[in-house]
Amino acid sequence: MTEIFQLATASGQPARELVNDCLRQLGDVRGKFQLGFIYASDTLSDDLKNILGRLKQETGIEHWVGTLGIGLCSTGAEYYDAALVIMLADIETDNFAVIGGNDLNEEQLLEQVSSYCKEELSHVGIIHGDPSNPATPSLIEKISEAVPAAYLVGGLTSSNYQNHQIAKEVISGSVSGIFFSPQVHTIIGHTQGCTPLDQQHVITKADHNLLIELDHRPALDVFREDIGEVLAKDLHKIAGYIFAGLPIEFTDTGDYVVRNIMGFDE
Repeated sequence: MTEIFQLATASGQPARELVNDCLRQLGDVRGKFQLGFIYASDTLSDDLKNILGRLKQETGIEHWVGTLGIGLCSTGAEYYDAALVIMLADIETDNFAVIGGNDLNEEQLLEQVSSYCKEELSHVGIIHGDPSNPATPSLIEKISEAVPAAYLVGGLTSSNYQNHQIAKEVISGSVSGIFFSPQVHTIIGHTQGCTPLDQQHVITKADHNLLIELDHRPALDVFREDIGEVLAKDLHKIAGYIFAGLPIEFTDTGDYVVRNIMGFDE
């Protein structure tokens, strides 16, 4: 089975014009697609409800998923100003299930997952998490445990404003996303818009997630050397710009996982 996708990207305009631009790129799609993805700049957080409503009205699509990001990637381009990325998918509604919603508790969210996914079958899930909710890591782990055969991808909402997500409607504060049935064939690829600054370092002393020494030297001294003199003078400027990259064991392509730096104790 081959799915057909339609993509539209717009940037650098007011919210209404971004939607108009994307709709022009998509053309006449009413009745042709059943699922839509929305990824929007965090500067559009206040407009997200209106954006979603307009897209539902013009496309006739009721099932939407997505979230906000400080930066967006689309077809080889990165956007850090106001931007909107829309992708439509021609996948039958019985081959996917959107999870998440306002006022859902943990039990109800897990019930949504387990009622659609069968433990012994391989489902693929795209999951979005709210980083301001301390229960998010635990929720994602419990979702994984509820459907051990599922392969989960996705990421955290990234926003300087509200941490909105989309699960048919605009929601906040929890975990949301979509699960695909085994009938939907997928190819998984992870990407991140980060480039290593310098050589790898070895963690030689740590207390849980607090790094104390890198290469037997004070971790903060090594960090300042790596990021350069300008950023080292004001560490507040690294937020959303400098991250920690953790090498993935047994990779043969130099892959690494990116994690946020939460703070410093000088």
